[in-house]
Amino acid sequence: MVTPPHIVPEWYFLPYFAVLRSIDNKTMGVLLLLFSIFVLILVPYINRPLQRSSSNRPAYQYIFWFQVIIIFYLGYIGGCEAVEPYLTVGRVCMIMYFITFILLIPIEIVYENYLYELKKKIYKK
Repeated sequence: MVTPPHIVPEWYFLPYFAVLRSIDNKTMGVLLLLFSIFVLILVPYINRPLQRSSSNRPAYQYIFWFQVIIIFYLGYIGGCEAVEPYLTVGRVCMIMYFITFILLIPIEIVYENYLYELKKKIYKK
């Protein structure tokens, strides 16, 4: 039983379908698909800045828009055929998706919390 290649899910599932299709191993693809959803559940626990407003956090704004672009690319790749240029771009976008949540956001939070505390100490004097 093989699904025909022209059948794709609805548009809101396309980024996750791209993650699933980017991996050759089916088990690893399903695990990464589940992890890509699980990482969204972890965002409120990962993103704990001292200053909650993103208007005063320019690094976070860049990361946010970078993540939006990555998700749109994954959605586009999920709707394309599973041929070579799309598979490679899908893998790269999938890696950037996970790097953003696992590395960039926590590093940015630590850096901006440090700057916020430093600014509080300077203006307290």
